[in-house]
Amino acid sequence: MNSIEAKSYMSKESSREELLEISYKNSSRSKDKYLMINDRYFLSSEQNLLYSLIYEIQEHYQVEAIVGGWEHTKKKKVIGFNILMPNSKIVVEEMNRILIDMLSIIKRDWTKNNFIHG
Repeated sequence: MNSIEAKSYMSKESSREELLEISYKNSSRSKDKYLMINDRYFLSSEQNLLYSLIYEIQEHYQVEAIVGGWEHTKKKKVIGFNILMPNSKIVVEEMNRILIDMLSIIKRDWTKNNFIHG
């Protein structure tokens, strides 16, 4: 399986867990909301982590910035990202075609060599 790893700058890893849930939580002390992972961990350094994630993804895939805004603002901003990933079915079909071509070449060469030497 392919993997793209993104971590907050200068962070130190202690373990890994499967991401089972991500949710917004309200702070009991303020109006702020924060992201909670697996109902156990706060997501910290969000902007730094987003930068790292987008940077790593664009190294492997084409990424489009989605530009737009909201009704109450006229200034355009990046409101999202579109990550263009290869269609796995097409990749598998192409790999199968390459393998069949290679097997045909091997079979042809084997048949030719056995005919000459046989």
